[in-house]
Order: sequence, then C-alpha cells, then structure tokens
Amino acid sequence: MSNTPCRSSLRSSWMLGAIGLWLLLLLVAGCRTTPSRADQPIIIAADARTSQQLLAELTAQFLRDRGYAVEIRTGLQEEWMTRKALETGRVGLVWQETGHTWHAHLNHDQPITSETELFRRVKEQDRLNRIIWLNPCNWSARMSLIVARETAADLRLASITDLAHHISRTDPNLALCVPEDLYDTPWGIRGLERVYRFRFKESLVRFMDHGDAYQGLLDKRCHVAVGYGRELSPYDGALVALRDANAFFPASSLAPTVHASVLGEYPEMERILAELTASLDARSLALMEQQLDVGQGRLDRVAQQFLRDAELVGR
Repeated sequence: MSNTPCRSSLRSSWMLGAIGLWLLLLLVAGCRTTPSRADQPIIIAADARTSQQLLAELTAQFLRDRGYAVEIRTGLQEEWMTRKALETGRVGLVWQETGHTWHAHLNHDQPITSETELFRRVKEQDRLNRIIWLNPCNWSARMSLIVARETAADLRLASITDLAHHISRTDPNLALCVPEDLYDTPWGIRGLERVYRFRFKESLVRFMDHGDAYQGLLDKRCHVAVGYGRELSPYDGALVALRDANAFFPASSLAPTVHASVLGEYPEMERILAELTASLDARSLALMEQQLDVGQGRLDRVAQQFLRDAELVGR
C-alpha cells in the first residue's frame, strides 16, 4: 500500500505549524513598544540651568514608567556642551529652544516672528545634523526684557522702545540682570542695543541666571532683566514683559530633540513624548522652577508630583 497521502498530510501539517509560528513571532514583535536592550540606556543631557535639570528629570521619570532604560547626564555645565554631545550622538535626548538654536547653532541673524514657521525651518535644517525635533510644547518660549510692575508704572514703560528712550534721554543708570551668555552676543543684549539704539552702562550689568534675575527685580538689585514671559505667572503680576515692537527676540518653541539613532531604534518615541509635551503647560513649569530655585523641594520629588498630578505615570 502506498504511503503518499500520509506523507502529504504530514507535510501540510508541518507547513501550517511553521506558518502559525511565524505569525505568532510577528505578533509578538509588533506588540513590543519598549526597548529590549536595557544595557544601552537612552542618555538625557542637561546643562546647569534649573529648567534643563527639571525637564531632564521629568523626561527620565516619564520614560522609565513606560519601561525604557534611561540615564541622566548633568556633567555638561554649558548649553553648547549638551548641543555638541547631541550632534555627535554621545547623548540621545536634549530639550532645546528653536529661537536660541536658530541663532546660536544654525547661525542665522534674521529673526522669525512665527513659532510655527521657525519650528518648521529649524526642524528641517537640523536633520542635516542628525538631530530630530519632536513635538513642541504648545506655548511660546520667546524671550523679552522684564521689569517690575512698579518700575514700569513709575517710568511709564510698556515697551522696549520706551525703555530705550528713557535710558538715552532721561536716566542711563538702570541696572541690568542678565545671564552672561546672553550679554555680549548678536542675539543678546549687544544686538538688542544696536536695534533699539541705546546702551546699558557696563558698570551696572549684573550677571545671573533668570530665576535670580527675577528676584533681583523684586528686591531692586536691578531695574531690567532678560527673561521669558512664560516664567512670570508665579510672581502674581509683580513682573511684566516689555513689548518688543521691533521683534528683536525671535519666536521660540521648547521641544525635546533626539539624535537620529534614538528615533531609529525607538520610532515610537515621538508619539510617546508627545504625551509629556502636551501636558507640560507654561504655568506648571514656571511654578516647578520657582519651587526649586528657592529650595522648596527636591528635583526628583517635584518632577514626580507633577507627573502624578498630570496622570502621566503610575497608570
């Protein structure tokens, strides 16, 4: 008796089993959304600024909650160091602002007044550096000159033009508080003075970061500071941003940026981090920064509390 039908049946069963195993493997691979190589963590870099330290901690806790291996690297003290480390791929993720990147790293002098247009152009050009800009926060990170509301009322200042006229024609003795890296640069105070045709006295310039500068305005160590309108909400109206009629300070958005190799390894990263940026409103970020600047909380706990309140972790 021939055994051909039996062989055919066995062959068919084997093929069906192989196809089933192949489909199962595809299904398992498709369901994996977290990294499988925990020995190669995503490295998040932050410079010494409070805002950078906070954003790095928020991102690290958020990604760890979703199963990613993450390492924070804070030994890079200056902003240009974190940028260079990202360009070379030594770190995988850095939070950046489009306005500063446009001037300082992509070497453009012409400001762009639209956040949407600037983001598009920075994202397009930075691809050549293998830097990928992910979804930005939905509020402006534009800089301005900040004064105490009391000073604005006393000196009748509503705009940078008003300030320039006051210093040039009435009283040149107004003290300025500014981060050192924003002073002697074309996109900082030196450029602003050329555009608005006035000059701060060098002897009245105080170098300090934004948080200290805001406090300096309140305790009258300085009359003017360089800062961000988004950071003023914790001060309950005591500080105001002067209108920039000549649009010297460019539009700017805050966003996580990753090296192309990270997005190649984890293509879902853009979708996942969009949850964080969508929940990170300007007021909450400013309140957390102020809390840390005055020593009212530990970095990890402040970040954890926000993420829990926003229901971004522990789900």
